[in-house]
Amino acid sequence: MEIHSNPHLDIKAEPLASALGIRVTGVDLTHDIGAEAAEILRDLYQEHHLLLIKAPNLSDDAQARFAALFGTTSLRERNKKAIKSNDNQYVSNIRPDGIFGKGELDFHIDQLFLEEPLKAIILYAVEIPEEGGDTRFVNAEAAYEAMPQALKQRIDGLKCLHARAYDTKTTDDWNVIESAQDSPHWTHPMVHTEPKTGKRSLWVNKLTTLGVAGMAAEESAALLEEVRAYLYEPTHGYCHHWAPGDLILWNNLTLQHARTPFQPSARRTLRRTAIL
Repeated sequence: MEIHSNPHLDIKAEPLASALGIRVTGVDLTHDIGAEAAEILRDLYQEHHLLLIKAPNLSDDAQARFAALFGTTSLRERNKKAIKSNDNQYVSNIRPDGIFGKGELDFHIDQLFLEEPLKAIILYAVEIPEEGGDTRFVNAEAAYEAMPQALKQRIDGLKCLHARAYDTKTTDDWNVIESAQDSPHWTHPMVHTEPKTGKRSLWVNKLTTLGVAGMAAEESAALLEEVRAYLYEPTHGYCHHWAPGDLILWNNLTLQHARTPFQPSARRTLRRTAIL
């Protein structure tokens, strides 16, 4: 797919996978890209949910400027050490201010334990291991659409309780504030409806979903396992093997993401911007 809006713009896009995502070329994020190019990128983001842009040597400020084209930036997730009051954080296993740097992560939506989860997220690759540490994405709209009608009817109207309930080892590994100090929780519909499009997606994950509201624990666990199975279908997803200078922006309300394992001794750092 190619886009030529006027002679001064040469923005091109090609699909990353059938279910989601595009690779965008023809934009230089080290400078202000201008209102017309920004509008094109917002349209592409709305349609494809994920943008991949190669941006070598992108500065902290330039990443924050790009993020601001899509919404207000946030530093909701705090680490155990003081951090600079800017727009970005680091997902890192080597920086003292790095958060969520260690281990494998299952599919999830960031901050689903709040009334308003993050709208979007940017990750920018700074230092990447040779193997592992990939980020997997799944289109939770496509996963919902693939479910049999009988299962859709069973979960229609159900709600799930989500909480930031990480144990002590997890908060130590991830360098984030203890859940005892900061443990928000919220109840959301199991199936989220996007207001603009009316499309529906699964708001269920393993990281923060505690259970189905008003349902016995055993029944709740079985239903959640049945629903989550649809998130693992390869046809609904895309797996990104990072290279330094890769920038990915994605819709946190429609896509769920996960991280593949990597060697604990390997160095891995990505710069993260959260968008409200």
